[in-house]
Amino acid sequence: SKDSDQNGNRSTDNRIRIQVDTDSPIFAGNFVSTDNGVTSSKASGTVTVNGKQKVILYGTITDPASGVGSIEFTLNGKVVAPSSLLYTTSADTLTDWEKAKGAAYVSYSTVTNKTAITGWKAEFSNTVIVDGSLKAVVTDVAGSSAPNNILSFLKDDIAPVPTITTASADINGINDISGTVDEAN
Repeated sequence: SKDSDQNGNRSTDNRIRIQVDTDSPIFAGNFVSTDNGVTSSKASGTVTVNGKQKVILYGTITDPASGVGSIEFTLNGKVVAPSSLLYTTSADTLTDWEKAKGAAYVSYSTVTNKTAITGWKAEFSNTVIVDGSLKAVVTDVAGSSAPNNILSFLKDDIAPVPTITTASADINGINDISGTVDEAN
């Protein structure tokens, strides 16, 4: 509507569209790789890691209303920063391992249209991974956020201990050896 002041001057029609976004981004952790991206498993439940290689997580995230704002990871309630956190705008379904692994990932600042973000890839150094629960708080550009459980880690960095219980006394020829292996985790 147009308004008039006391002198009869009429304003132009100034309408403002306000979009209210109270929904947090849609988020999922889809895959976890503990061998530098060669193979993967479903990012859920408990994942055993050896403490020697980085852990790579792949997932989906979308927020068509205001756009993806940020992902903050916690491990056992403490903020843990990935060594790399990248995003993709790939139209491919990122619930397929090969497509998720092969998507083009870029830094957050490179993505100009935050509503086009469809997925994420986070790499964690082997030094930050400990036994415990990994969670993510995802926030959109409007400030709506929600916590998400991803998976739990079981760090097994202790080598198995073999114990020889019997060995034949014959030095020449074929000898039978038997024993057990004790696995801590």
